[in-house]
Amino acid sequence: MLERIDFGARVAEFDRIVSSFGANNGMMNGLDNSFTDEGFSEFVNNNSIILNEMNNGEMALEPITLVVDVFEDQNDGNASNGLSLRDAIIIAHRDPARQYIIQLAAGTYNLTIEGREDFRFQEQVGSPAETEGVEGDDGQEEEQEETVDENQEETVDEGENGGGDSGGENQDDTDNGNGDNGNGEEEAAPDSVLGLFDNTVLRTGDLDINTRVTIVGEDPSNTIIDASALGDRIFDVKDGGLLTIENVTLQNGLTQGTFAEGGPVEQSLEPDSFSGGAIRILQNGLLIVNNSVIKNNLSGWDGVTSPANVNGGAIANLLGTVQINNSIIRNNQSEVNGGGIFNNGAMTINNSAIIGNEANVRTFYVDQVEGGGGIWHSGGSLTILNTTIAQNRALLAGFKAVNPTNPNNDAFAGGGAILIDLVNEGGPGEVIIVNSTIVDNDAELGSGILSNGDLEGILIRNSIVARNTGSPDIEGFFGVNSSSNLVGNGNGLIVNGVNGNIAGGINNPVDPLLGTFDGAGFYPLLEGSPAINTGNNTFIEQVSIFEEVLRDQRGLTRIVNGNVDIGSFEFGADNVEPENIAPPLENANTIVPVNTNNGIGQAFFSFFNF
Repeated sequence: MLERIDFGARVAEFDRIVSSFGANNGMMNGLDNSFTDEGFSEFVNNNSIILNEMNNGEMALEPITLVVDVFEDQNDGNASNGLSLRDAIIIAHRDPARQYIIQLAAGTYNLTIEGREDFRFQEQVGSPAETEGVEGDDGQEEEQEETVDENQEETVDEGENGGGDSGGENQDDTDNGNGDNGNGEEEAAPDSVLGLFDNTVLRTGDLDINTRVTIVGEDPSNTIIDASALGDRIFDVKDGGLLTIENVTLQNGLTQGTFAEGGPVEQSLEPDSFSGGAIRILQNGLLIVNNSVIKNNLSGWDGVTSPANVNGGAIANLLGTVQINNSIIRNNQSEVNGGGIFNNGAMTINNSAIIGNEANVRTFYVDQVEGGGGIWHSGGSLTILNTTIAQNRALLAGFKAVNPTNPNNDAFAGGGAILIDLVNEGGPGEVIIVNSTIVDNDAELGSGILSNGDLEGILIRNSIVARNTGSPDIEGFFGVNSSSNLVGNGNGLIVNGVNGNIAGGINNPVDPLLGTFDGAGFYPLLEGSPAINTGNNTFIEQVSIFEEVLRDQRGLTRIVNGNVDIGSFEFGADNVEPENIAPPLENANTIVPVNTNNGIGQAFFSFFNF
């Protein structure tokens, strides 16, 4: 049930406390129960000391729980016709001092309200009617002008000039604006044309997160947010936004370019406009994913716009912070880099599975490797613990050279599981992979891991990298301190017997002896596997300092018979009931096509024979 705030009572209490501080209480004169949501947000932001007094000395306000009770997409910003997911997020944006918990019952929540695209139009269209001080999609207040139909009355009765969409839309009883112009949610105004001079932002119907929002479902198998009818990504976490996803499936998000060169309007794009098929995290944003599934999302390329804007089929972390726990990222696709995930911020992946994703590279920079079927990391930090990365691939398909300087137009798709590029893209960074299993991936360079970066910035410990196809399991540069790993074909980079590593070569690869891929996202070790009891306990303890009990990917107790096993699975640990198991993969032996009804992406095919 939505908590209703008595603004008049808040104002009276505010004036009382201001007086007790000896301050001028006239700042709130004239405000009553009609005190606007925008005004209250400013009040909350600017008066934390006074609010502390109002909340009995507790700085943190109690979270507000919003229970979504309709599955259809609505954006009127209230619960009069039922509370939709979009409504709940609009409401959450009005009070940045609080955390909002949005509860979803079992069912499919279809996002359908198409709005304005992340384009900046450079040419004026129509006759302008000025609006002032509207905060654009980049979070900066800017002067914008709006074209209004002659027969359309421009009102701001319900519109809020908040941190996202333009205010000043028609919000009269006719509801021509398709809903509330809240702090970041998108809505279309069919009788008006936004855009007029430089830097005007037009946006689509993804769900912007500018405040602290936690979305909790019943179970990822039955609580689904679907964007197949939206034609956009699902969530866009802005600067300062904090989004937590728990027990939910996110599917069929899509970012794409739709305009050809030329035409009456010249388009330019926000950086990384097409990145993050399901979720994009901007600088200073924070995303936490717990016990959830992100599947069948696409970051698409139109063949015209800069391919640098197209990364991360499921998640694109652009200088933000991301934690992924006990979750599955599967069957996502990028048409440039990072089939599952793109990262150049801070990212931790724990007890999870990155399965069946594809970087289907349609463009390349000459003499530079593109790809990263599971993950493309280009700066910042990446820590992977107790995780399986399998059945991903990086390939060239219908590519076109970008700024070719080499007449040979050499092009490579690399990093079937992970492509680490700390040279061409992000500069300094670090990658730490501990007790993880990286198998059955495919690429023409570095079928498991391809590394282009600082020797000291890449550290792999207690991990299996084997059975990958198309090229050696590892290629590139690896830190000399990588230790206690099992590498099928070490390619001379990780050497058998050095630092406790077990490594083979091109003619004698080491078989890790793995069982059948499990629906929960892991490969069991078979009896007699060389990975059993050959890890180093120190490494798992170093990265699990906050865990009272060391556990494997399934949540079972680690270290049986004295030594930890190499990889994400602990052999013989079945004596304890599983905890924190990632949700099972339905149709675990099938790669499901991503949403490609736009005609740009190519569907996944049954490439692997499971």
